[in-house]
Amino acid sequence: MKQVNIINFLDINKGKLATTISEDYKPVFLKQGDLDGACGPYCLMMALLINGAVEMEDVNDLWNIKLSSRLGKLVKAMREHDTLFTNGTDIKDIVLMVDNSFGK
Repeated sequence: MKQVNIINFLDINKGKLATTISEDYKPVFLKQGDLDGACGPYCLMMALLINGAVEMEDVNDLWNIKLSSRLGKLVKAMREHDTLFTNGTDIKDIVLMVDNSFGK
């Protein structure tokens, strides 16, 4: 039988999941990119997939991609930016990477 467990000390505050264990509401939910700053590259890869510029098989194996291909050049630029994108990426970073990989 399926069971639903209620966590009493969680609530939504200002649109964010938060804990009510202390007097202050403290956010507790993390989403993709919160820890590694790679949300920009994830969005870019999804946009390239949607537009047919890359194939899922290629995106699923970025470590073994031919670096001289258009996608490979993009992956190389992402690696040079920093493996974990600890400083995040902004639109200028993404535009530069795409322009250098896929052309203008």
